[in-house]
Amino acid sequence: MYIVTNRELDEENNPTFKFGTGSNAKGISELRLATANKIGNDWKVDLIQEKSVITSNTSINRRPSFQLFKKLQKRMMEKKRNCVFFVHGYNTNIRSAIETAHWVERLYDVEVILFTWPSRGGGEGKRNIGKDLLGTASYKRDKRIAQESIGALDRCLEMLSTYIGECELDCGQKFSLLCHSMGNYLLKNLLKSSIYQGETLIFDNIILCAADVNNAGHAEFVDKIAHRRRVYITINENDFALGWSRRKLGSAQRARLGHFVRNLDSDTSIYLDVTDAQSVDDSHSYFSDKAAQNNPAVRSFFNDVLNGERGERNLPGFDPNKKVYTVV
Repeated sequence: MYIVTNRELDEENNPTFKFGTGSNAKGISELRLATANKIGNDWKVDLIQEKSVITSNTSINRRPSFQLFKKLQKRMMEKKRNCVFFVHGYNTNIRSAIETAHWVERLYDVEVILFTWPSRGGGEGKRNIGKDLLGTASYKRDKRIAQESIGALDRCLEMLSTYIGECELDCGQKFSLLCHSMGNYLLKNLLKSSIYQGETLIFDNIILCAADVNNAGHAEFVDKIAHRRRVYITINENDFALGWSRRKLGSAQRARLGHFVRNLDSDTSIYLDVTDAQSVDDSHSYFSDKAAQNNPAVRSFFNDVLNGERGERNLPGFDPNKKVYTVV
């Protein structure tokens, strides 16, 4: 997989995965590139050294990042694979981010570009929620860092958009965006910012999965998302992480979008309720965990949408009053 990050480089304390929990020492909007490959049970992460000085006059062909993108396009064309741009959520360290992205690759036979921001958690999963720092303090810290990372995400999307336009090789495949949990808060703040210029238009499908943003007023930002085909919002009313988020922050924390099957009033989005789907239970990462691995309906939906296709066409249940499709 391909990694773009505004995390600090910390090879001394994390020699395998290279990156730490802090932001890039040159500034939180500065990016580093890497590739990650799983070899047996081990990981090999290689840093890509970009030119130290790149100006507007620097030829794109001289950029290692552009050469890496051309390799991605070639792989996509040769293997007939689409590409998912994945933005993870709260409480996700670099190892957890890479391993979740790897599951996306395996389950849906796609290439993955992982955008990993300096979340400071102990890793995804119920046993790790709130364990780092003091629970609420950790959540608020990650929320602040996510908001401060919008410049890095914007730069990354601008670069990807430029490279798609400049690459002489058109792989003929699709790009989709998957935002998980607090990754949606990062996207929301980018959309609210003056720096957003519709960079998400490169994506065929955009999936807001288990979104850790307010349900109230979500249409105000969701309907601003530039996209080529469809925007999907997935909901699990039993989601343990979003339930924890709501309780931990008390009355100040409103109902979360990925946790609430009401007020679904976006004009552009397609809503999916996975609450009663087999194997979902209280899952927060049902696109990659046992829910997707054990439930063909869940896996089929995500396989369709992450490959740029319509995910709702094979779903039997639609509630016109709630505007939501049901996955069982």
